[in-house]
Amino acid sequence: MSLALLVNRDYSQPTCIRSHWLVDGKPECVGLELPQTPLVPGGLYAIPAGQYRVQYTRSERFSILAGQDIWLPVVLDLPGCSTPTLFHGKPIDDCGIRIHGGNVVNSIPWGQPGGPASPVYKVNDPNRTDSEGCLLVGIAFGSDDKSLVESQAALRPLVTKIANAHDNGVSITLTISEPTA
Repeated sequence: MSLALLVNRDYSQPTCIRSHWLVDGKPECVGLELPQTPLVPGGLYAIPAGQYRVQYTRSERFSILAGQDIWLPVVLDLPGCSTPTLFHGKPIDDCGIRIHGGNVVNSIPWGQPGGPASPVYKVNDPNRTDSEGCLLVGIAFGSDDKSLVESQAALRPLVTKIANAHDNGVSITLTISEPTA
């Protein structure tokens, strides 16, 4: 028995990739990712299409930011991802990409022209980002076609399904497909 997450990428533009998510073949939410190609040298970009293992673990990063334990899905077995990184001087114990709520992506690293002003999220930063490679989910796309709305409303039921599968020993896979057009 397994839980199958499918991310159907349906629209790519220079600044982001939009997608529709299915859980066990049923529509669940929409998603937003970084672009396929970095906008600047050293910039961030989307993970390749393929099938990945998903676990439900405590996020060191989000727990530090929230001041309490935060558990989120993490996509594992990514190409080129083998060593843990540091966040606020503490090692992040898994090398993967999180699935979480958020509204905007920006692939330009902080401090560079067009990138966020600092690594700390600031609502009034016009170049802010809610992702450093993570998969963002929402209920719908924003009117600008490069943002999401109601991200937490989409995240809660998705995380509940993933957590239940994890707690029951069910394997969880995420398949990312490219547009077929």
